[in-house]
Amino acid sequence: MRYKVWTFALIAAALAASSCESTTFKDVESTLTVQLSIEDSPFISAGDTLVGDTVQFVARVFDNMEEIPAGDLNFSSNSSHVEIIDASSGLATFASTGQATVEVTIGEPDVGTAVTLQASMIVVVMEYDVELSLTSNVTGAGVDPAQGLLGDTVAVSAVVRKGTEVVDDAGLTVTQSTNDRVANPAAPGADIVSYDSTGDATLTVTFTQPQTPGTSPLTATLDVSVNSVVVTLGMETLVPGSTHLADGDTMVTDSVVFRATVIRAANDTLKFDTAEGTRWTSSGTAVRIVDDTMAVFDETGIDTLFVEFLDLDLPDEPYEYAVDVGTFVTTVNLTSLIAGSTHLTDGDTLVTDSVAFTATVTSTKGGGPRASSVALIESLDSTVVSPVLNAVATNEALFADTSSARVWVALELAQPMLPRAVLRDTISLLVSTYVATIDSLSNEAPVMGDTFQYYTSVEKTRDGSQVLFTATYESTDLLTVRFLPGNPGRALARDTGTATISVTVSDPSLPNGIISDSELPLSISEERFYGLASATSGDFGDAVYMVASEVHEFTDSSRVLFPNGTIGYVDSISVAQDTLWFTVG
Repeated sequence: MRYKVWTFALIAAALAASSCESTTFKDVESTLTVQLSIEDSPFISAGDTLVGDTVQFVARVFDNMEEIPAGDLNFSSNSSHVEIIDASSGLATFASTGQATVEVTIGEPDVGTAVTLQASMIVVVMEYDVELSLTSNVTGAGVDPAQGLLGDTVAVSAVVRKGTEVVDDAGLTVTQSTNDRVANPAAPGADIVSYDSTGDATLTVTFTQPQTPGTSPLTATLDVSVNSVVVTLGMETLVPGSTHLADGDTMVTDSVVFRATVIRAANDTLKFDTAEGTRWTSSGTAVRIVDDTMAVFDETGIDTLFVEFLDLDLPDEPYEYAVDVGTFVTTVNLTSLIAGSTHLTDGDTLVTDSVAFTATVTSTKGGGPRASSVALIESLDSTVVSPVLNAVATNEALFADTSSARVWVALELAQPMLPRAVLRDTISLLVSTYVATIDSLSNEAPVMGDTFQYYTSVEKTRDGSQVLFTATYESTDLLTVRFLPGNPGRALARDTGTATISVTVSDPSLPNGIISDSELPLSISEERFYGLASATSGDFGDAVYMVASEVHEFTDSSRVLFPNGTIGYVDSISVAQDTLWFTVG
């Protein structure tokens, strides 16, 4: 029978006892389902895909839930983790840990050329992971494999995992030691090892459970060293209340005493912690030795210390002890207390701003930011940076004037703190402002009827740079001087009199104030009319004009005084833009 395949879908099943996945092919008359599974292994039956196992991949074809013969099979794997031994039968082995996709293509029954009858499944190959540990039978404490002590006997224990799952183990046996004279298994089938001589050895541990594929049982190895003496070096702080050494921190300003513990047998402990027993020397300047075993941490850095035992003849002297001296690094931050102020985020500390000081504290030895709060700020020039003294906030200040000031920031003493010093930092602040300067483009004193231009520049005092701005101009007497609309800074002398010109800058602005400047009082004392024939004289019958003459209401009887003293009256009026033409009769 030949099948026409219209659609197909992949149906993935979880790895179970049968370990199978299937693919379904449909047409109008029938539905073909290909089931791919792993069989023929007790480990597969238990749900385990373990390294070393030999398995059988099986492909079955079902037509409407009824199995039909399948032939011309071809099994393949996309990874060496699963190696196909026989591509036609599906015999395979799990070669190494990892993930592989196993696929089967089926030639019979023939489903046509549109699609290939096939199925695939993902196989994750795993193995047992063994973690061995040692416990002293003399002291009952854990033993570092590299720090075994001559004369001790140790018990070997294990934790067995399959992935993240802990697997029960049974029948742990130390079956072999590469050097029985150093580490000697107590008896076949036992988990006890005796340390009989100094040196190195590798222990092999065998498990009867859990079982593994193949004939070899589960094994694990552990490298051990046996020493004639174990020397432990440490230190204790001399600063009351300091917990840094207990927390693993060696911090600047701490005073310490060094301790040396010598163990020559599992139950024999000799302590040397005075100047009579040991002598300590330092290779650098971070750790300053004061009196054989006492020292002060003067600066950050890593120093190698050397200790000699005065009353003992020990192998491998002098012993080395590395000390990494760190400190706390504080980064002082400022936040404006004025709503909407962005000057601090733009890098400007501007006069009139009210700010809050905060600090971020980190250790030079690593770790994230540590909790801290500002306890006090102190300004070395309070006329520039003025701390706000009140019981509510101890971290606020006002930028009262422009200049430079250094500010000390002390942090809360609880945590973090240095062993013998208040944790604080200093920050240099340059308080600046914007300066607006107003000036006129005209070098001559304006007279009634003149239009003239004012301009403004805004400078940042921090670096002298010019900044863009938005400004408005004002006159104290609008009847004398008025600014024309639509042309910032353009002014008209309307009449004789005195007015003061000022400018107000709205952008940029100070955090809590405006930027402005004023010209000296401007006096308009002269009226100026011009004749057509001469700019400095006129006569009866002459046609004259006045620039920007909308400031006057001229009539036919208006009296005109010419620069040469001639007096006349307006005879006729013609207005064109800013110029009033008239004839004196």
